[in-house]
Amino acid sequence: MHGIIFNQLIKFVRENHGYDELSEIMRASGLKGKFYDATRSHPDGEIVAIVDAACQRLGVCREAVLEAFGMFLVPGLMKTYSTFLLPGWKTIDLLSNLETTIHRTVRLSQPEAAPPQLIVERVNKNEVNIQYSSKRQMHSLGVGLIKGIANHYKEEDKLTIKVDDHMRGKLINVIVD
Repeated sequence: MHGIIFNQLIKFVRENHGYDELSEIMRASGLKGKFYDATRSHPDGEIVAIVDAACQRLGVCREAVLEAFGMFLVPGLMKTYSTFLLPGWKTIDLLSNLETTIHRTVRLSQPEAAPPQLIVERVNKNEVNIQYSSKRQMHSLGVGLIKGIANHYKEEDKLTIKVDDHMRGKLINVIVD
């Protein structure tokens, strides 16, 4: 997992639960004092350890932590990748083009980052199916990102997300009506 994601997760915990709780979560994960270089990749197991420690300390499920973290990431990602976003785009447009624009760029510029593989099928103007595949099994992070994107475009009240198991991962159906 890329270092920037680790740094954002640490910031997310600190901003939502305070420095003392962050310190306890890092201690419980066995990673207290660990520095994450934002320009490098770090072991996936460490992000899992931090998320699992947060779940245990905060008494929430993994899916809830990952979804909230995904939503937290969106404002920064929208700013970072703004040059890839066309002015008239909305939620469905961004999701339809995510793999061929942003993920493609990430893979070319930072091969060690390894974002999830997405196969996106645009069903109609208001709907996409996203086949999510990743060894990390963090589809809830993706759901949070989708919700955050809808918030960005002021379409959260029109958003419907359905997640189903699929032979190659998760199938995420997104409708913005």
